[in-house]
Amino acid sequence: MKKTCPGKLILLILCLLLTSQRICAEEPALKQAKITGILAYEKGINEIHWNKVTNASHYEVYRSTKKSSGYQKLATVTKTFAKDTKTKALRTYYYKVRAIAKSSDAKGPWSKAACKKARKKPARIAILGDSVASGFAVYNILRHNEKSYAAVSRSVATVASQDLSTCIAYKPDRVYIMVGTNDCVGNGSTRTLRRSMRPYKRIIRRLVSSNPNIEIVLMGIGPTRNASNVSNATVNRFNKLVKGLTKKKGDIHYFNTPSYLRDSSGSLAASYTGADGIHWTPSAYRRVYKKLLKFVKKW
Repeated sequence: MKKTCPGKLILLILCLLLTSQRICAEEPALKQAKITGILAYEKGINEIHWNKVTNASHYEVYRSTKKSSGYQKLATVTKTFAKDTKTKALRTYYYKVRAIAKSSDAKGPWSKAACKKARKKPARIAILGDSVASGFAVYNILRHNEKSYAAVSRSVATVASQDLSTCIAYKPDRVYIMVGTNDCVGNGSTRTLRRSMRPYKRIIRRLVSSNPNIEIVLMGIGPTRNASNVSNATVNRFNKLVKGLTKKKGDIHYFNTPSYLRDSSGSLAASYTGADGIHWTPSAYRRVYKKLLKFVKKW
């Protein structure tokens, strides 16, 4: 058996150490991936997004129905997002992501787990609100599975007391709520407007109690044009309070209705204005409805 010279052995070890150091220098350790968001699509798909990790060539995505165990590989992708197309409606899924190195297939640390409940396409949709909201039905904007419970002379309190029970009896999977213009008449203070949030909260609580999986879309009320009894400053304050209700328990989302109807001055655009400067033209309803359908597709 041929003996190895001690000097050569030392030299070989040094070469291996230098090579190892050079590889480590060329390929630094991968940082932890971070899930930046998960979108839930109306048709039941979850889409996971994460940050780009330097020196990563691809990513592994794992899924589980439990936060701390049971993870199985969902996908291996080169982009910074992946879609989970095999969900069960209304079930919550947890996701983790890790980066894989370009040349050595070294694996980075797992991201923190993030979760999202898969959505169910609604069979029945209802709309609650005042005379402005009733225009969706008046102008035949709504689809076959959408039913209007909006009516004239409604404040938030009267919707809660007169229309809510009938709406709940319809057993909707999603409810659009657009009410508050009458609460803004007289251009009340923010303190006065806050009082309208009490029955608004009751509406939300009762809807969630009737169906814990219900989707609720709080639609901001529209701007006005040359309406001295309802100023846009009051409308904006009211909508800010409504948007704050999305932080309550439940699947609740705010839709920024005024953003699709305002002109450059912040008023209701002339082409969308009815005779009184408060109600809308049919084209305004069509525009808002189109944007609303796009909004509910994913969140």
